[in-house]
Amino acid sequence: MPNLYYFQLEKIIAELKETLPGSFIRRIQQPDPLIIVITLRANQENVRFQVSLQPGFTRCHLSQKKLLNPPTAPGFCMLLRKYLENARLCEIKLKEEDRIVVLTCSRLQEEKIREYDLLLELWGASGNIHLLDESKRILGSARRLGSSNPVGSIYEEKKKVVSSFSSNSKQPDDFLTAHHHPESPYPWNFAADIFFTDFAEQEQKKRLYEKICSQLKKEQKRILIRLRRLDESLREAQKKDAFRKWGELLKSQLHLIEKGDSEVLLVDYYDSESKKVIVSLNPQFSPQENMEFFFKRYRKLSKGIDIVQQEKKQTQEKYDKCTQNLSQIKEWGWEETPLDKLQKMMRLSPSSSSSQKKLAEGKSSDYRSFTSRDNWEILVGKGARENDTLTFQVSRGNDFWLHSEDYGGSHVIVRSQGKKSLPEQTLLDAAHLAAHYSKARNHHKVSIIYTKRKNITKPKKARPGNVLISQKKNIFIEVDEKRLNRLLGKTIVTP
Repeated sequence: MPNLYYFQLEKIIAELKETLPGSFIRRIQQPDPLIIVITLRANQENVRFQVSLQPGFTRCHLSQKKLLNPPTAPGFCMLLRKYLENARLCEIKLKEEDRIVVLTCSRLQEEKIREYDLLLELWGASGNIHLLDESKRILGSARRLGSSNPVGSIYEEKKKVVSSFSSNSKQPDDFLTAHHHPESPYPWNFAADIFFTDFAEQEQKKRLYEKICSQLKKEQKRILIRLRRLDESLREAQKKDAFRKWGELLKSQLHLIEKGDSEVLLVDYYDSESKKVIVSLNPQFSPQENMEFFFKRYRKLSKGIDIVQQEKKQTQEKYDKCTQNLSQIKEWGWEETPLDKLQKMMRLSPSSSSSQKKLAEGKSSDYRSFTSRDNWEILVGKGARENDTLTFQVSRGNDFWLHSEDYGGSHVIVRSQGKKSLPEQTLLDAAHLAAHYSKARNHHKVSIIYTKRKNITKPKKARPGNVLISQKKNIFIEVDEKRLNRLLGKTIVTP
């Protein structure tokens, strides 16, 4: 799949030159390490300018599709926000005969107008996005590893081949033409947006299809190994009568055995000719212990044979179902299967189902749940690892986070319910729970810190439960036993 050709970029940038200069940058997002979305206020409306360095998707254009963003913005996104948010877009241009787009922005900083260039190298796998200052020094880059222009150096332009055809050769077909609608405000921008959105969906379908097939094959292999082990267990179980027989022979001829013997020659009373048989022993066991070992083994195999047969039947059914699903999805193919159907199959695939089940089990067992006097939900972690799960997986950025100050204890989360502040009674309830589920639980007076969950970060290589806190506030409480008893009596999930 080709990236945007130079002549296509010319059409796209030509449209933007007419309307975007003079607009203001309102928001910058980075939904993917290789995608930047800039929201500009132009002609009394917001427009999204999307830049992608993804292989096979390298492009820049206005986009109508809203992408999901990670809970924490990447470092390059934070850098762009620092220098470019609320900046004025002065100029957007395409370098002559090169797929380099430059957005020149100006912003008032320290009572001085400063200019910055956001330079987009749309070269496919070797492309990059650089933020340059007025002296063309690189302040930051989307791709830092392997870049020929490291951060801190003066940007040196490298000429790239603009397309796979020479000036004398025939221009390739414009794959955007089929989506070009002259009546739209930005015909070529929206043509690129529609084309690459459709293409991305097809690529997503293909990846999902391949992942589902891979998971089903792995599950099929895992079940087959389990079936082989069950067959081995059944073959072992069929020897149960031999263990009982050897136990009985040892019992009747125990006087012939001494501790330390590794084997013994016994008369087989179960044989019509009373032949002698050699029975292997554990030299570390006494004669009595060797006899008990054989009887114990017999009882275990007798009890387990029905269980193994039942488990083998269930496992065989799983194997047949997995094989049927794999054959069915291969028969369908990914091209004709709707995306939502593939997504549903992905959720129901063996590994995804088990992961979701574990996650659901973790969510219900990793924390305690309470209800405040104002009917707000309060969640309390059960341990260090559970605290991390509660804070960084279960809670959201605008939820409220509490912890006892200077004492180890549970993380406490109060669901925000879309509100910007906590009701006084809910804050007191949550503070009492933070004190109760901490090493300060026997203290009459306790200091509790609280802040928004988005102000909590996890240092690298930090121990479970350890976090960094910013913008914190303190509340000093005298423990009210009546309040605490009311809360503990209204537990929603029993610890």
